[in-house]
Amino acid sequence: MKHRILPALLAALMAVSCASRRETAPTDGGELSPREMAAAAQQLATAAARPWQTLSVPASLRVDGTSLPRLSGTLTMVRDREIRFSVRIFGMEAGALAVTDDSIKGYVKLNRIYVAESIRDLLGGYPATVGNLQALLLDRLFTVGDAVPVLKDATLTPSGRSGFSILPRVPVGQPSYSFTVSMPDPKVTALLMSHGGRRAQVTYSGSEASDITLAIDAASDTRRLFGATVEVQCSRASSTLPDYATRPFTIPSGYRRIPAAALTQTLGNL
Repeated sequence: MKHRILPALLAALMAVSCASRRETAPTDGGELSPREMAAAAQQLATAAARPWQTLSVPASLRVDGTSLPRLSGTLTMVRDREIRFSVRIFGMEAGALAVTDDSIKGYVKLNRIYVAESIRDLLGGYPATVGNLQALLLDRLFTVGDAVPVLKDATLTPSGRSGFSILPRVPVGQPSYSFTVSMPDPKVTALLMSHGGRRAQVTYSGSEASDITLAIDAASDTRRLFGATVEVQCSRASSTLPDYATRPFTIPSGYRRIPAAALTQTLGNL
């Protein structure tokens, strides 16, 4: 199990969501019209731009193909500034992560190891901001590099009356990504990202308005990199941060640093 808690924390960070959800049944009929899709996409963009400042929510994670137990912890966020995830095993803190626009820092107490790297390097060059990552975690529409979703020149493709896809316009050579939206009440049900021969898909689901289960699956052109299932107790979400999340994130003294390359290799071996 050595060095596997930290990759699990990273998988959790990239998969956790806390959006209010409702199950909706597809409506019979023909394809959605361009006007219907544009209206639904704008509704999602408006929802994503609604103001909020802080969030704290319990979450748990199980990583596929490992002997790790289910990890439980707390996800906290300060809008457009920071994301933190603190994991506890048997009631004791096992490790934590903090993400800002320029870096990701994390530590694992059991192995006394830590990582402190550029967020852009750790995401394989994907030019996401911390605000983009927060939107991903909150199951909200976003466009990479923008503070709010920009839908100009986005491609909207219908899939009957059950939904449609949104493919934001990206500059030549930049990584592509797309959202799957269900109808009649528009909601994002999946996000697919691809870049440099790698792809990751986040699928959102849930049977209750207060809780949600997410699945994340990442792969390269030749093999699966990792998968994970995350359960989020949105019924216990709070806008008040715990005391530790209001203080600067620090790495405990005496810990050994692991480079980004080693962490990426560990992720590939999960």
